[in-house]
Amino acid sequence: MSYVVQITTITETINITANVLSADWSRALGESSATLDLECKNLFDTYCMDTITLSVDGVLCFSGIIKNQSDSYDQTMKLTSLNCVDQTDKLQRIIVTEAFENQTAREIIIAIRNKYAPWLGVTKVEEVSGQIEQIAFNYETFSSILEKLAEITGAYWNVDAYDRLSFFLELDGYATIDYTPERIVQNSFGLESTAMDLCNRIWIIGAKQASPNVIEQNFTGDGLNQFYSIAYDPNYPEVFENGVSKTIELDDGDEASSDYVYNKKQKVLKRVTGNLPPFTTLKLRYNPTVQVIDYFEDSNSVATYGLYEKAVVDQKITDKLAARSRARAELKRVRNIIRKANFNSRSWQVSVGEVTRVIMPKFNVNSYWRIMQIDVNFSPEDIMASFNIEEVDN
Repeated sequence: MSYVVQITTITETINITANVLSADWSRALGESSATLDLECKNLFDTYCMDTITLSVDGVLCFSGIIKNQSDSYDQTMKLTSLNCVDQTDKLQRIIVTEAFENQTAREIIIAIRNKYAPWLGVTKVEEVSGQIEQIAFNYETFSSILEKLAEITGAYWNVDAYDRLSFFLELDGYATIDYTPERIVQNSFGLESTAMDLCNRIWIIGAKQASPNVIEQNFTGDGLNQFYSIAYDPNYPEVFENGVSKTIELDDGDEASSDYVYNKKQKVLKRVTGNLPPFTTLKLRYNPTVQVIDYFEDSNSVATYGLYEKAVVDQKITDKLAARSRARAELKRVRNIIRKANFNSRSWQVSVGEVTRVIMPKFNVNSYWRIMQIDVNFSPEDIMASFNIEEVDN
């Protein structure tokens, strides 16, 4: 097995493999960039913001940008440290201001990609749930948007060496390798079982917004009152006296030019010209402000462990269907005891997001696990990988 490290500048491509003393390559699911950290000898130029690639046996494993270079000398040679990130870093520096209605997460991602990041491949972006009724992004990074959509839908995501975005719910493919004691470095396997985040009922506290339902409140004048209490925060109010439409505006503290003003905070309607005359019928019609509040629970988990609840506040949730979808996605990860493992192996030709079978009889492990993070150390003498994995909840 051999690896090649190349730097591409404005004018040329340089093979620096012979200069590499060691390399650490790390990638994980989610917003963190894949990184490549190199310790090199006898590099005499500055390569900040140049492109760098790592290939193993002709297969591209990392492609990114050199973001930091540190140079020093020891007694025999010049030493250079290069810190590199993949294109996920670029997604963290793209600012998006967009709003969407009645679109799926995939449709939203592709629309943003088409406008802001056309270089990003989207063939591996899956349809992971139904439509999101309303969602708006105000000066948010593309990567944070992906993270939010992943939270809402329960999906995972990452960007590979070919700048292809994977966005998936359950499976981004099966690894070609099973991990058995023969493939795991002796005494490197560690297993953790945790219920620290166990939860089987999730409350979703969503946005406040105008209800589609219309409320009418009726009052009769007595000649003594110009103020009337409103039952809810009003939206799109209309007011009538004896069936005749009157003008109305929000009370902003200045002198009003309308017949009525309303105060949303205090829930008060005021007749600007004075007390409502006796026997005059006043009708106020409006859409009340309501807040989306709903919950979803896993009955099997409740029966097994008892009730464990959690509240999630998400102002981007605007209807109960979206609230339940968010709660369902959240529950998939926390409804049971979670088993996580880590180990070292020299068999590392797999990708984050893939599902692999792990068989470790000493730990009573024979099941499928999602690869959450891989760290690979390259040196002229050896290639060793460290894995963080999480058992798939079937």
